[in-house]
Amino acid sequence: MSAGRGARWGWLGALALGLALALGAAAPAQEGTGAGTAASTDTSTTAPAPTPAPAAAPAAAASEEAAPPPPPAGPRVDMAAWEDLASRAESVLASGEASNEALAELRGQLVAMRDQLKAQRDAAVARAEPIRKQLEALGPPPAEGESEPVEVATQRAELTRRLKEAEAPARTAEAALQRAEGLIGQIDRLVAERRARALLARGPVPVDPTLWWPAAAALTEVVSRAVQEALSPLGSEIRRREVLDALPAVMVLLVVALVLLVVGRRWLRRFTPLGRLAARPPSGAAPMAARALLRAGDLALPALGVIAAAQAVALSGILELRSAALVTALRDGALLLVAGLWLARELTGGEIAATVLPGAEPAERAAVRRALSLLAGAAALWALLARIDVLGEIGAEHMAVLRFPLLLLGGVGLARLGQLLLRVSRRAVHARASGGEEEEAEEGAPAEGSPRLTVLRLLGLASLLLGVAAPLAALAGYGNLASAAELPAIRSLGVLGAAVVIHRELLDLYAFLARLGGGAAEAEAGRLTGALLALALALGVVPLLALVWGASPEDLAAAWRALIEGVRIGETTISFGAFVTFAVIFVVGYTLTRVVQGVLRGSILPSTRLDRGAQSALVTGTGYVGIFLSALAAITAAGIDLSSLAIVAGALSVGIGFGLQAIVSNFVSGIILLIERPIKEGDWVEVGGVSGYVKKISVRATQIETFDRATVVLPNSELIAGTVTNWTLGSPVGRMKVPVGVAYGSDTEKVRDILLEIARAHPRILRRPEPKVVFLGFGADSLNFELRAYLRDINYVLSTTSDINFEIDRRFREAGIEIPFAQRDIHLRDIDRLEDAIRNAGRGPRRGSGGAGPAEGEAG
Repeated sequence: MSAGRGARWGWLGALALGLALALGAAAPAQEGTGAGTAASTDTSTTAPAPTPAPAAAPAAAASEEAAPPPPPAGPRVDMAAWEDLASRAESVLASGEASNEALAELRGQLVAMRDQLKAQRDAAVARAEPIRKQLEALGPPPAEGESEPVEVATQRAELTRRLKEAEAPARTAEAALQRAEGLIGQIDRLVAERRARALLARGPVPVDPTLWWPAAAALTEVVSRAVQEALSPLGSEIRRREVLDALPAVMVLLVVALVLLVVGRRWLRRFTPLGRLAARPPSGAAPMAARALLRAGDLALPALGVIAAAQAVALSGILELRSAALVTALRDGALLLVAGLWLARELTGGEIAATVLPGAEPAERAAVRRALSLLAGAAALWALLARIDVLGEIGAEHMAVLRFPLLLLGGVGLARLGQLLLRVSRRAVHARASGGEEEEAEEGAPAEGSPRLTVLRLLGLASLLLGVAAPLAALAGYGNLASAAELPAIRSLGVLGAAVVIHRELLDLYAFLARLGGGAAEAEAGRLTGALLALALALGVVPLLALVWGASPEDLAAAWRALIEGVRIGETTISFGAFVTFAVIFVVGYTLTRVVQGVLRGSILPSTRLDRGAQSALVTGTGYVGIFLSALAAITAAGIDLSSLAIVAGALSVGIGFGLQAIVSNFVSGIILLIERPIKEGDWVEVGGVSGYVKKISVRATQIETFDRATVVLPNSELIAGTVTNWTLGSPVGRMKVPVGVAYGSDTEKVRDILLEIARAHPRILRRPEPKVVFLGFGADSLNFELRAYLRDINYVLSTTSDINFEIDRRFREAGIEIPFAQRDIHLRDIDRLEDAIRNAGRGPRRGSGGAGPAEGEAG
């Protein structure tokens, strides 16, 4: 769990990768040095070349003179040494009695020989390639019964002989290479089978009381031997004098260690300028730097205290073999505990806690800190017990009993941590579901299904399951399996926690440098930087996690070699170098495309007479062409054979015919929109009941912003196949219609004159064509007129209509012209009879009064 252990694994991972690179670089050099001594070991045979006719001798000589000299033979492998190594490996594998350490050494020798064989094969292939091209230049050999010129036949025979000589080492190396790969695979499978059997082997039950006292006695015996070994030299007068001479320095170191461990962190905050700077508002660069130094001091001061205490004991001169190993184990365990406690404080406090534990209450953060501290203590005790186990003085049964309390302690910590992480993830989801959008934006609560919550939930579930399953497996006697599951899980949590802290520190460093440069980092740049740093840390964490879970440095070296050499798919080899080449060239081309688009949009096109829609179409088309050319250049530079994609293209065409019709239709429609331009950005269009301005035309769809500021995404195919009304396609000029009604009896000539005067006085209405007033007819309540006029810009039709209506109302009031509203007069016939009926109905008998009912036979 702890960062100290993670740091040690980090150094081991870096060492493994460095060793892999060193082996990869050293193998060709060794092969090159051994080429001179092993040049005579080539046992390949070549077919004798046919003797040319005497008349063809000058031609053969001319062809030999014209042919370029072959490349150097390249490295040669001592095949006798290889045969001896392969035979020894086969006998060891057949016996199956070699230890894992011996198998690892043998595997290393086979890997080194495999690399030499690969170098020989590659060199031979490179030597034969020019000869093969010369043969291809001569064309295919003549068919049976046909002949070719003597000079060509002679040259073909000579090139054929040289090609066989050049390919012989490659064939020999390829056969040996396949044999080496097989032997390496057998060793890997044998070691994996042994590890699996050891993990699944059932050992003693740790709760057996008969094993407790012997296990405690064995541990006490180891410690007592180390103490007696340390105290035995004090019987000598010379050694006592040496110890007394070193006592002042030892006491000084112990006092320094005590101060650093007990009050170092507190003094750093109270009695140094860093504490005062860190208390300032976090807007400047100085407070940020002070807080970063304080965090580093929180880890460095206790660690220095532990190192000083260990150095004091070593300086005393009383340590021997066992006692020195025990002190080293105590030092490493204490450093691991210090780093784990520091990591627990960092992950549950400050800004990191808001990221790692979103929406957690202070009590929950404190509980998570306690669980992480418990795991740090378990990891420290694991390290101490592992160092004691290396001394080899405790049996396997006793070690299983001693491991069980640590498994139980780690299991409790993992289970508690998993429970808290699951609770925090559920709380974050519920808080977002029940809170408002503004509150969510302020608190930054992640949404359901977000990567952060998914990782948090998976970590919680895995921790809970391992925390429960590992102690139960140990109780059942499977202590090796429990240890192999729980301890790597604790270490993995430490590695991940350290990666989170490092990521936050790097982000703070980026913000510090940005503020030091005179301004705050932009949000977009900060998010991009955070994403890139997270990706880099993820790539660095993967090999560390592989080492934590049992992968060997040789496995990482093999994975790195496979990554560099690539994976062969058909006739195409996809390697890491080819991928990097593809990514770099495509990114460069994409960047240049964006730069060209920016220059066109900002400098060149605004100085032309093209309208905004044409400029947008040109910029968009440039982007499509640039991206296509960038992808083509990247594919070509990476060495990807496009001809091999013909089958994929054929299958894709079938898929397009069935399932991708809509996508392809929209894509083609988007190209048509950019070329024909029936609509362009900024146009006012109406389509499918949607009215608004065209904001963006992309490959698949077009965005239309309505007058309510809502964005409607329409597939391009609907704009091509459907009916679209474009109010501003050819010209912004458009006609407006203003209906108005006046009361019956109004002067219609006066109404017409007023409407025309209003239209002619408005600045947005054109004089040519002239405005017109149309008498539409006689309505139910009014005389209906309509003012028709052309606007300079139809986009202002709403505001112009409003201005016209205001002016009509004012002018009609001044002229005494009434604008009627709907009125209805209701006339009731026989009102007297209706009044009598209502009055008689009020005098009738009440229900339940005992009055006589209807006569018999009259009920209806």
